[in-house]
Amino acid sequence: MTFINNKSNTSNRIELFFFLTIWLIIAMAAGLILSAFTKMLDISDVQAFLGQISETSPIEDRYTVKGILSFNQIFTFIIPSFVFVFLIHKKRAFSFLQLNRLPPYQLFLIGTLLVILAFPIAQLLLKLNQMVILPDLAADAENQVNNMTAALLVMETPWEFLTTLGLIAVLPALGEELIFRGIVQNYLVKEINPHVAIWVSAAIFSALHLQFAGFLPRLFLGGLLGYLFYWSGSLWLAIFAHFINNGVQVMAVYFYKKQGNVIDTEAAVGLPWFAYLVSILLFISIVYWFLKNTLKTEQLNTYNRN
Repeated sequence: MTFINNKSNTSNRIELFFFLTIWLIIAMAAGLILSAFTKMLDISDVQAFLGQISETSPIEDRYTVKGILSFNQIFTFIIPSFVFVFLIHKKRAFSFLQLNRLPPYQLFLIGTLLVILAFPIAQLLLKLNQMVILPDLAADAENQVNNMTAALLVMETPWEFLTTLGLIAVLPALGEELIFRGIVQNYLVKEINPHVAIWVSAAIFSALHLQFAGFLPRLFLGGLLGYLFYWSGSLWLAIFAHFINNGVQVMAVYFYKKQGNVIDTEAAVGLPWFAYLVSILLFISIVYWFLKNTLKTEQLNTYNRN
């Protein structure tokens, strides 16, 4: 199997607790730094500033929001992950995260196909999710996040498009995969059934986005990324697939709006019923082929054991 470790369960739990401690310390320190920096920009209340951002906000405010969110991504996900693995695993840090080698290029193609085919399935789950009536507090938080997302997707120049792509696709792909697959799933899979570990990690991944109207499609994405990591034995595949998922959507919005079209970024995309059916059948077929013809080869089995 992919994750084989002789350390006791107690040791694994202690390390996971240590990671949470490091994460909290770095997050609190980052919060203090960000608070001092935003006060220099005459922003006394960061949450209030983020809450009033919308599509009509000036470009200067949109860039400020991108700076704040990029800072949060780096200090919430990327830095705590690397600090933890280098403190605990030292020279084996990249090996522990399974960043020490790239998987075969065919797996990147399969990952891309699965992410694209997963889009209609995610839209079905989004429609189902949106049938749930959220409490007022959750609905207000959802609207605030939706307004901020809409503001981030206002891309009037190529440079604004690139900064948005970096914020929405590059940083989350690296940071979130390091945390939720590279660390959380990596430890859970040593404690419990691998499939349960993958979906528990995916549920944490979805819940911590605090966008409950999109919980189910994000849970599905998290599960897919978790299986790509587990099957391939390489975190790079999950990072790449995550980037493709977010990046394609950013590029679609950018080029669609450049044609003068208006797009509702929060509404589920309506597709013909046969598009959903074909997508589901192709998705299942590719997964079946992948499991039957790729994972059973000695080359990949050897790769996973290492």
